[in-house]
Amino acid sequence: MASGAIGLAVVALLGCTKTSRRAKPDDTPVRVVGVDAESPDFRALLEKGRLGDAAMERPWMTVQGGVREGTGTGNLNAWPYQMMDALLGEYGVATTSSTDGKQEIPRDERIVNGHVGTTAAGYRWLEATSLETSMIPVRVEITAYGLDGIDLEWKFVLAQDGQYGFTDVRNRALRVRFATPEAAARFERAWQKAGGGQHQLVP
Repeated sequence: MASGAIGLAVVALLGCTKTSRRAKPDDTPVRVVGVDAESPDFRALLEKGRLGDAAMERPWMTVQGGVREGTGTGNLNAWPYQMMDALLGEYGVATTSSTDGKQEIPRDERIVNGHVGTTAAGYRWLEATSLETSMIPVRVEITAYGLDGIDLEWKFVLAQDGQYGFTDVRNRALRVRFATPEAAARFERAWQKAGGGQHQLVP
């Protein structure tokens, strides 16, 4: 389905890295310390970013296809992050980034989390890296907040690609819901600007 047709379908429905963001090779976080993502204040802001009770009636839609995956798609700045930065651009939100926390579970995994944007609007990210073996992909979760008319949750992994490190994006689940046709249009424009392929939105 062509992206233009997809956009119209969404509107009709509404009417009825060597590594990515995480760390340099020495595991020093790329971002500067920002707000505490686990604090009550930050969590309250995330809840304000939700669409509210009325929007809860609108169904989540899964994005199928179009995600840039495979060798090199996680180089420097993994493609899903590029897409999210493009979405922030649609809302006029600066892509200022911060690392909010770092936690290590001995002999298990290292978890780094942060956000891009401001405390009022942007997206939150979490990356979990195995401390046992590089055979286990880096697990990544993204949640948008404070973007008018849209909820978005994205899960993907960065798999090991030989000597190039964790540079192989493999999509797991991307779902969105829109409160307005304009929010759906912004998503589609960001997708095209980031170079996403043809996709379908499936309730």
